[in-house]
Amino acid sequence: MLKKLFPVVLIVALASPLVVAAPAQASPFGVGGKVVRLVKSLDLTDQQKDEIKAILKSHEATVAALLTGEKAARANLRAAIQQPTVNQTAVRQASTVVAKLDADLAVERARIYSEIYAVLTPTQRADLSAGIKDIQESVHDAVETIVATIRGLLS
Repeated sequence: MLKKLFPVVLIVALASPLVVAAPAQASPFGVGGKVVRLVKSLDLTDQQKDEIKAILKSHEATVAALLTGEKAARANLRAAIQQPTVNQTAVRQASTVVAKLDADLAVERARIYSEIYAVLTPTQRADLSAGIKDIQESVHDAVETIVATIRGLLS
């Protein structure tokens, strides 16, 4: 499973939280395709791939637990929000749980990023930074398009 998810886990570890939704079997278009192309463009050596796989494997259980917890916490938050009457206390409590898990996941991603960054050459680091910037801009553009579409529907 790690091999199948390798490009996504690598970029999740290295990129913006907005990229978390990138699919493992990405189409050649959109953010998911850019993620896969970025990983391939780094032209990692076999040794680098092995080192990065070992890094990801060492964090696998922690990341899986955090993602599972976040999924449940977000479901609880949605349930608290989607009520006929507002229960501000319930919404705030559920939101606090999501925020803590997001912070824990961000710290774990920072640890993984640091470990992987140490494996890359200076050229790969520069390519990674440029690729992440491009992906973040694509995600931002997609969000702006969605917001504009919603505004159009509401006007």
